[in-house]
Amino acid sequence: MPDGNVLGHERVGQLRIITPDGRASEPVKGVPAKFVQQQGGLLILQLDPEFSRNRLIYLSGANRKVQKPARVVGAELKDGALENFGK
Repeated sequence: MPDGNVLGHERVGQLRIITPDGRASEPVKGVPAKFVQQQGGLLILQLDPEFSRNRLIYLSGANRKVQKPARVVGAELKDGALENFGK
């Protein structure tokens, strides 16, 4: 991330902001519940190329209700929480 932090994700559906000295934040709020079975769960995380301006991130994972390969969804990362899904 532009401020030197890293946005890390865990397959169980948690995102954490990790500082340059290795400290991890509490889990980011607003991450959708993910279905975790075999290869399911939160699989991919990507910052938008304009992240420093728009704060958009993209997530992909297996959805608990659908239980099929997941789609990519976008959301804004603001103050330790995800908002405005569907961007």
